[in-house]
Amino acid sequence: MPLPKVSHQDEAREQHQRTLYDVLDLAAKYFEATLASARGAKARGYLADRGIEPATQVEFRMGYAPAERFALKEHLGVLGISTADMIEAGLLVAGDDIPVPYDRFRDRVIIPIHDQRGRVIAFGGRTLNDEVQPKYLNSPDTSVFHKGSVVFNFHRARQPAHEDGSVVVVEGYMDAIAIYQAGMKCVVATMGTAFTEEQIVVLWRLSTEPVVCFDADRAGIAAAYRSIDRMLPVLKVGKTFALPLCTAAKTPMT
Repeated sequence: MPLPKVSHQDEAREQHQRTLYDVLDLAAKYFEATLASARGAKARGYLADRGIEPATQVEFRMGYAPAERFALKEHLGVLGISTADMIEAGLLVAGDDIPVPYDRFRDRVIIPIHDQRGRVIAFGGRTLNDEVQPKYLNSPDTSVFHKGSVVFNFHRARQPAHEDGSVVVVEGYMDAIAIYQAGMKCVVATMGTAFTEEQIVVLWRLSTEPVVCFDADRAGIAAAYRSIDRMLPVLKVGKTFALPLCTAAKTPMT
């Protein structure tokens, strides 16, 4: 059977995406090295306070983004990465009203976000200064990262979920990391958002009945209700969800 022809445009797009994966991996290595350095002492202290062990930090490739506006940009520039590729990878803030693009992540604990093949496609950053908003900052959508279709920790949870026949879904990546460290390897996260239909389909690839455990605060309950609205139209025989949710007062929800 003849294979479909690949256009020059498709080849160029695939090559460009491969370049972005390389750029993002270089950024991840920089964040990892910075966390391990003297500059990452405050970030290491935060992770220790959260109970995230050094071995877990290494497994999840956690890092630290320095507070300087151009630290990552200058590092990648020395390695020959163009500013345009950094912008395309979501690493810099740029725009018509910004004369000089600057680092998107500054003074934040960094958590790499991987695709289903385990490649770094984006980052999440938790501020170390609670006066800085937002508390959690994700990479913008790019040609290799579409937040609404990504489930955090999928590539690690896939085999344990198939072995256990179940997967637990939490709101944030820090929650998922803590639960994974505690021994429940079949855990993923929606990165703090209500489900999209794309994420629902991805979760069903892990289990026919994912268990949803969002936070019992107002935001978590609101996200749960929004998720239910997304789930109901696409439920089918043999494909469902379990939501053992409760309010902050421990009142069962249905």
